[in-house]
Amino acid sequence: MTGPKVPKRAVRLALLSSVAIAGGSVAQSAYAQVIQDRFLSRVQATERGDCATISVEFNMPVQYQSHFPESGGRDLRISVQPLNFNRFGQSTAGSSESVRPPTSKVAGIQQITYDVLDPSGPTLTLQFGHEVNWTVESDNDVSRIIIQVSSAGVNGCEAGAADSQSQNQVALAKSVLAVTRIVPQALDPNGYYAINLASTRGDKLDPAEIKQVSAFSDYVGYTYVAEENGATWARLRLGTFATRREAEEALAGLSADYPDAWIVRLDRRERDYVYRAWSAARAVLGGGGASITTQLPVRPEAEAMLADARAKFAEENYPEVVRLTNSILQMPENAASPAAQELLGIAREKAGQLAHAKAEYEIFLQKYPNDPAAPRVRQRLSVLVTGEEAPETMAASGGSDSGRPKIHSDATGSLSVLYQRDESGYRFQDSPVVGGPDVNPDPIETNQVNLNEMLYGADLNLSLGTDRNEALLRFSGLYRDDFTSIRPRDETSISSLYLDISDRKLDASMRLGRQTRNTGGVFGRFDGAYAGIQLTDRIKVNGAAGFPVQSSRDMSVKTDRRFFATSLDYSVIPDVLDTTVYVLDQTYGDLNDRQAAGFEFRYFQANRTAYGVFDYDTHFGEMNLALLNGTLKFKDDSSVTVALDYRRSPFLTSQNAIFGQMVTDPNDLLGTYTEEEIYQLAKDRTAYSRSAYVSLAKPLTQKLQLNFDIIASNVSGTKASSGVEAQPPTGTEVYYSTQLVASDLFKQGAIAIFGLRYADLANSTQMSYQFNGRLPVTRSLRISPRLRIDDRSSVDGTFSRTSGRGSLAATWSPKRMLQFEFEGGGVFSDGTNKFGTSEERGYFLSLGVRKDF
Repeated sequence: MTGPKVPKRAVRLALLSSVAIAGGSVAQSAYAQVIQDRFLSRVQATERGDCATISVEFNMPVQYQSHFPESGGRDLRISVQPLNFNRFGQSTAGSSESVRPPTSKVAGIQQITYDVLDPSGPTLTLQFGHEVNWTVESDNDVSRIIIQVSSAGVNGCEAGAADSQSQNQVALAKSVLAVTRIVPQALDPNGYYAINLASTRGDKLDPAEIKQVSAFSDYVGYTYVAEENGATWARLRLGTFATRREAEEALAGLSADYPDAWIVRLDRRERDYVYRAWSAARAVLGGGGASITTQLPVRPEAEAMLADARAKFAEENYPEVVRLTNSILQMPENAASPAAQELLGIAREKAGQLAHAKAEYEIFLQKYPNDPAAPRVRQRLSVLVTGEEAPETMAASGGSDSGRPKIHSDATGSLSVLYQRDESGYRFQDSPVVGGPDVNPDPIETNQVNLNEMLYGADLNLSLGTDRNEALLRFSGLYRDDFTSIRPRDETSISSLYLDISDRKLDASMRLGRQTRNTGGVFGRFDGAYAGIQLTDRIKVNGAAGFPVQSSRDMSVKTDRRFFATSLDYSVIPDVLDTTVYVLDQTYGDLNDRQAAGFEFRYFQANRTAYGVFDYDTHFGEMNLALLNGTLKFKDDSSVTVALDYRRSPFLTSQNAIFGQMVTDPNDLLGTYTEEEIYQLAKDRTAYSRSAYVSLAKPLTQKLQLNFDIIASNVSGTKASSGVEAQPPTGTEVYYSTQLVASDLFKQGAIAIFGLRYADLANSTQMSYQFNGRLPVTRSLRISPRLRIDDRSSVDGTFSRTSGRGSLAATWSPKRMLQFEFEGGGVFSDGTNKFGTSEERGYFLSLGVRKDF
């Protein structure tokens, strides 16, 4: 039977429509640059001896899966899965971003990038300026990844390293012996608290900040360097204390010498470091390890006199200090002699005997030039030689002549400019019209500029404050200057703009402005305020209130929707199991928008981690989110990650009632529907999604790693109501992926990734072939080739398409804080459907520069 004749005009219109839709989809997914949220938030570093701890923070919860190479090199790749299961729906636009690296000299990081289009999945890459060793792990904050770095061959971050490597032992011992040569006989390895005695801006502690106190005999004094909010601090601490009360009792006796001291809770990494530094210092002083100076015999009577001298020094009885230290120095040289010589000079200085103090300091430097105390003795001598006032008030007030804490200011951040352009040409050929007189009409050809824009980005941190109190002003934003001639869209976005005020002594903070939060029932960006305070050892109370932000392009505060949330964090097992309970109430004008009660847990051990969140809407009586995921690492360094996710899509709120309606505010529906009917419309318009994810990473050799993952997802349909048609379910869609990652391929530092992915979708199947490479040409120049080929066909055989995208990118960093980027490439696509055939050919390029400061 022959069907009715189809007019040629209708076929052409249908063809043009389908092409326009397909072309628009390709342009949007492959090229169109939208101003989007940043994945990376900030990076901070802490240096403890020869170990640097790098903290990479994201603007969303993430799951650490694996990293490669396993133990060291110059390029570290970390597989990081955002906890949104949108892995295969990410836009290629803005797929890679960078963040300012910390100034840690130990780590020597040159560049940090995050790429969602890597063949092995979303990948965080750190590039180092020298060979280093590393370890990677999750943190009890699910928006953070921790990397510990030490120089190659040192292993300064490993427990027990001080016992096996003399070089690292000396570095660890210096962090203690630069403070005092009195080291306690025992130390609690599980002490959770320390006292921050003093701090100095910069990577070296001011020797004038160090006052010898009797507490050094019972607890260990140590130093370390930390970068916080872009500012570098050298800190002097005393620890460790088993309980906060024990720390408070010790703090009461230190107020005269360290009036600005405050108590800090130590994380596991700092506790390990303190114990290793104490052990190394004991070994050096006792002759059990590499010595910093020539080993001197220990004389018990001299040690007892030195302890008495320090006690008299604390009482400001300087004549008695002079008598005791001179008695020690008259004995045969012993382990107490260097400390006695230094203390004698300080006592003379405190007593106003500056000429005598100068002479005693010179004797010290002549006899003990390599002693850990030598730098601070040189500093004191320099002050006396230049004719300045003796640092009596300086020693008493922690370096402030006025007796008040120093106020410091810092400005750090990044500025970037990026130009992007791509063009494409399309050719469409009609299929023969059934029953029509014409066959193969002339093809339709179009050319268009998909992208022609300049992006100006800024990520700025301005800090002002003291060691205890600090105010941080943070801004992260982007301006898009669109050069296209047809409907140009100049856009501005603000991802972050807030003032953060913190009090380290109270362990409290407050933040006001545009910010992002991913816990306590608040999942995303909002304009408003947050405050939190640590009430007890295990309990922290948080509160947040404000207005949800749907897009970073919103330049004004939209007050129609408002929320208030409060949460309580409870540490069930410190450093192992943390929990959070929360409640949230959100309104939209006169309507209840969201009322939630929820529970979170975070479990972290050396080889296994788990995270879960359960969010229940008490107003709608529906589960909004149930997420559970975990990672298990085996002895051969392979790892497996499993995740289960159930959620309403999108989150169930009253705002969903506007879908399919001719309004933008659900309150505008009140003239037509009752509140209960609006709530029912919202439920009818909201689907639910279910996802399951399994990933396996297995190192084959030191230079080869094999990854495999599978994800299955299903999105339900929606109900038809009030004239809005139902949406059909997607059916179960399954993605299978495997990647082979090779390092040091052809050249040291070179990385190649070969990826294969098969997608079994509801109406089509797709096979993808991917290759990514990174080749260091010089220390400052790297090139990165990329290639991806996709073959897609419909289940019923009416549609097929082969497409590809290839590019060559280069990054050049002539200086550590300056980077130039270039990428150029092309695309092609050949497709057929029942209307005809289509071809696409195009090119794209980008050129940018980023300056960190």
